[in-house]
Amino acid sequence: MATLTNSCISAMVTYYYNLTTISFLASPHVSDAAIKALVHGKRIGKIKIEGNQHISDASFKIISKTCPNLNHIYVSDCPRITDSSLKSLSTLKNVVVLNFSDCIRITDSGIRSFLEGPSASKIKELNLSNCILISDLSLLKVVQRCQSLTHLRLRYCGRLTDSGIEWLGNMPTLITIDLTGTNIQEQGFGGFAQNAKLKELILAECSAVNDIGLQKFYTKVTNLEYLELTHCILVSDMSTKTLAFCCRRLTSLNIAGCPKITDLSIQYLAGVCHFIYFLDISGCVNLTDSILLFLKKGCKKLRILKMLYCTNITK
Repeated sequence: MATLTNSCISAMVTYYYNLTTISFLASPHVSDAAIKALVHGKRIGKIKIEGNQHISDASFKIISKTCPNLNHIYVSDCPRITDSSLKSLSTLKNVVVLNFSDCIRITDSGIRSFLEGPSASKIKELNLSNCILISDLSLLKVVQRCQSLTHLRLRYCGRLTDSGIEWLGNMPTLITIDLTGTNIQEQGFGGFAQNAKLKELILAECSAVNDIGLQKFYTKVTNLEYLELTHCILVSDMSTKTLAFCCRRLTSLNIAGCPKITDLSIQYLAGVCHFIYFLDISGCVNLTDSILLFLKKGCKKLRILKMLYCTNITK
């Protein structure tokens, strides 16, 4: 709510005795004063704050002392938040969702402080996307401490290397990995290809991803259901063939902006991946009208097909 202010919060806070969730999404005018008013004497379990330039570490110092039942923390695009917030929250015992995406001042030190606390072993979802200062040291701490983690998102964490990403192979509980815009290469694939439970992989804009690494990965992760390779410019029919024959449970595939993909890839997929309901091939400029016949025949469950800028497909 863009017009929400501290005075609004102060005026109504006495009327809400059983408040359990705080959500300040698109509320840029509220500040630490609003948080202080809301959490006092309440049993807050979830807090969501996004796109706010006023809320600071002071809020989380208060939250850590007054909200022992807090289990869901979503803090995105709040530039005043630093490692101090994570250090304050490290005393909480029941956090299962931790999201500090786009909080660009977060460093390895903050991640380490939180993960050395009692919630680390309980966290199921961790999102540190665009925390551009974190490195492999944070990944090492995640692997060591987060035994229950199922969803990990590290979009645009440019300091991560294959050496760190490879450690994810030691996390058998992982179901979702998002490494969009990172520098992952073949070595990194070799690591988390050991995650037999992996169902969702997002590697959009990973310019170093190639067929050789993907082929090795597909042969080991046969339960894969969701795959996004948007703008992976080195990906071609070679790896798509392996994908089709090894990952037959695939339901959603996004290969938009992969210029080396041809009709042959779609023929492979339509031949054996009969559960696909979402397919995005936008910008795959080498595809022709032939793919429509392949899809009609083999992908009976297809519900969403995106093919913008496929210049060789006629109207």
